[in-house]
Amino acid sequence: MRSDCVTVDESKGLGIAVRHLAELGHERLAYLTSTLVEEHTNRARHESFLRECERVGCAEPTTITLDVEAVLA
Repeated sequence: MRSDCVTVDESKGLGIAVRHLAELGHERLAYLTSTLVEEHTNRARHESFLRECERVGCAEPTTITLDVEAVLA
């Protein structure tokens, strides 16, 4: 049986994004999420965000959880 699969490396993707923004000179970054993001996906992304922010020296990395229902109401 042959099967194809595409996956996403959540940690690596966030790390690349944080490093790119830091290389452009950004120092204050925020991680934006919502309750619609699966918990394991959100955890992987958030941990990577915090780890990379510490590594590149971000000032006060912030986490914002968007209330999607309130925005769409």
